[in-house]
Amino acid sequence: MPAPPPGQAIYISKGDQDLGPFTFNELVEQMSKKQFEPTDMAWHQGVSNWMALEQLPEWPTIQEKLKPANKPGADPPPLEIKKAPPMATGPALFEDAGDKSGAAMNNSSATSAPQVAPQAAPAPARDGGDSGILSKLLVSMAVLFFLAAVGFAGFILYRNWDKLGL
Repeated sequence: MPAPPPGQAIYISKGDQDLGPFTFNELVEQMSKKQFEPTDMAWHQGVSNWMALEQLPEWPTIQEKLKPANKPGADPPPLEIKKAPPMATGPALFEDAGDKSGAAMNNSSATSAPQVAPQAAPAPARDGGDSGILSKLLVSMAVLFFLAAVGFAGFILYRNWDKLGL
């Protein structure tokens, strides 16, 4: 299988550390330095879930590139660790999608381990300034309509309870 497209981000989870993003060539370089094991978990766009490096579709290509680099007796240089960027979260239900404030984009605490974010989804195209308000209004109206329908059904059942014989 060929290597992933150039510039594609590959993330590695080693123990309790989330590392990356790495390019394919950086990953091969780190593997040649014995910084990652084949059993370390990896993810990149195009695979369905985190999986061991040796289970990635690119594993045969990684092994081919590692063959010339494997030299017995050489000590690997120290690990160059890249911390993964904090996970970006999408906007809340009633929050403006264009808001780029820190509260909307970073909900992690200072003591939590860094989280791996594949790629944040782009914000939806905004064709007018009031589209957010219109969406909120439509959602509110739908909720009110649902509550009214449930209330009406409850009222009908209450009024006809004796006739139903339940």
